[in-house]
Amino acid sequence: MESWMISAAVVIAGIIGNIYIVRYMVGELKKNEAIMFERLEKHGDDIVRLNTRSELAMTAKDVDDKYVSKELFRQFEKHIDKRFDRIEDGQGKILAYIEKSVK
Repeated sequence: MESWMISAAVVIAGIIGNIYIVRYMVGELKKNEAIMFERLEKHGDDIVRLNTRSELAMTAKDVDDKYVSKELFRQFEKHIDKRFDRIEDGQGKILAYIEKSVK
């Protein structure tokens, strides 16, 4: 055989081998892609569940706001109680004065 025939046979065998390798790799990629999409779908549901739970949970800002509002309420409650005590004292003095004047 001549050398060009041997070279041509090697080239043809290489091309055929590459075709089979490419087909095999494409098949494997399709299998991996299917597995990946299945996992993504499965994990996507988990991610949605976790996001829903995290949205329902209180954030640090919400906790700070509630704590601050409760503290402000306590301070204002004391302040208002003192104001009402003063009003009651004033009313008591007025009533005492009226009772003195009536007698």
